[in-house]
Amino acid sequence: MTSVTFSSADPLPTRLEGPVFGALRFVRLTSEFLWGVANIEVAGARHGELAAKKEFALAVGRLARTLGVEIVVDGEIDPDADEIRVANHTSYLDIFVLGSLRTGRFLSRHDVGDWPLVGRVAKRIGTLFVDRESSESRTEALGALGKAARNGAVLVFPEGKTYKKPGAFKLGAFVVARAAKRPVRPIAMHWSDVEAAAWVDDMTLPPHLFQRLSGGFIRVRVQPLATLDPAGRPAAQVAKEARSAILSALAAG
Repeated sequence: MTSVTFSSADPLPTRLEGPVFGALRFVRLTSEFLWGVANIEVAGARHGELAAKKEFALAVGRLARTLGVEIVVDGEIDPDADEIRVANHTSYLDIFVLGSLRTGRFLSRHDVGDWPLVGRVAKRIGTLFVDRESSESRTEALGALGKAARNGAVLVFPEGKTYKKPGAFKLGAFVVARAAKRPVRPIAMHWSDVEAAAWVDDMTLPPHLFQRLSGGFIRVRVQPLATLDPAGRPAAQVAKEARSAILSALAAG
């Protein structure tokens, strides 16, 4: 369980900025990534998924720090809670942040499983994959999501893609929550600089990575909110309430 006091008055750490320092940090990022992949693979092969998840949390925490992200938790997150967690999705950095806090099994688009090294890691930590263009794949993924939700926390980005401001929530996770009789916990991701964190539209990954490596620190405050009971209610209503809770939390600062 993680609990950290947050104050918006706390100054951000400072670090040297510019392309030269970005290049040096890229070398470090590459080294940390490969070291993390190796540790996750060894832990998973020897001790199973839970050990791989713990190594993953350590690895992505180090990567987030190298990318200039300071993570603060405003509340408590229990990695062993049987609940479905839904968070607003601004950037690939969200995965590093929430992964470092062991917020639950991820639901990811299907092609990630085929990415070199990344796909291997995703499978080691029990990621669930879904092809949103295939109704059969969606059905299978939702079934697997329901089963996973009965054995620990599951994390879903219900927008399905990244947005600077929360977009519409897809209903799949909320349908599963009702069927599995598991509470839904919204999580608000407060970025101190949304423009610096956001990875949206047609932006490709390498320029954004180098921008983060060359720039100063940004802060993300992870705020778990009150759970919602989906029992006996339409999935659309629960999705609306979850999105409203996140929007209210973001507006409150």
